[in-house]
Amino acid sequence: EFRRVLFRSAILIQGGLDVSPSLYNEELKPETGLTDIQTDNFLIEIIKQAVERKIPVLGICRGLQILNVAFGGNLYQDLKYAGLDSNAHKQPDNDTCAYMHSIKIEANSILGQIFPNEEILRVNSFHHQAINKLAKGFEVDAYSEGDKIIEAIHLKDDNQWVFAVQFHPEQNLRCDNYFLPIFKELIKQAKIYKKKS
Repeated sequence: EFRRVLFRSAILIQGGLDVSPSLYNEELKPETGLTDIQTDNFLIEIIKQAVERKIPVLGICRGLQILNVAFGGNLYQDLKYAGLDSNAHKQPDNDTCAYMHSIKIEANSILGQIFPNEEILRVNSFHHQAINKLAKGFEVDAYSEGDKIIEAIHLKDDNQWVFAVQFHPEQNLRCDNYFLPIFKELIKQAKIYKKKS
């Protein structure tokens, strides 16, 4: 079915249901919400095809998590397994534009290139799962301050732009343009890809 997906110049993988823990060889725990293994497998195949074809990929929230799982990483099925309150990174759904916590940008990261004058960003937060073991070939772009949850990652490949964030920059666009540079960078990478292909 994935072969019917028309690849253009970039892929954006957004939020959604929890990632099926069977994909990283764990039993389903009570805290895990609804999952859809067919959607997960479909997205993983799209991701792998995009990487093989050098198509730029941006992951948001669940998009970050499925990217990590697609390349062999795993997740905390709930933040309590990271020693945190399950609601530590989940703000009210009716408060999508509020900045809930800070993240620290790692030096020489893609996020650092997008925000070259920032070391700390304030972000919103709508997740109860998070990266536990980072997939091979990826680097961390940012951690949440205080509890060190991974908040952004990228694939270490000079010929391939794969970047993902745990927060929701698209939600903030309803209120301000602070995270617009993330989407401008995706468009820039899509144009670069289109010129090469």
